[in-house]
Amino acid sequence: MIVLLKFVIFNLIILPKFEKSKYFFNLIYKIFTYKSKKMESEK
Repeated sequence: MIVLLKFVIFNLIILPKFEKSKYFFNLIYKIFTYKSKKMESEK
C-alpha cells in the first residue's frame, strides 16, 4: 500500500508535464479507492 502511494507521489511530481498524467492519476485513484473499499468490507 505504501509502495502504491510512493508510486502515485512519484507520478504526481514527474508527470505533470504530460496531459496524460491527469488521466493516469484518475485511474490510480480509482484503483486505490476500490482496493481500500474492498479491504474495509473484508474486515
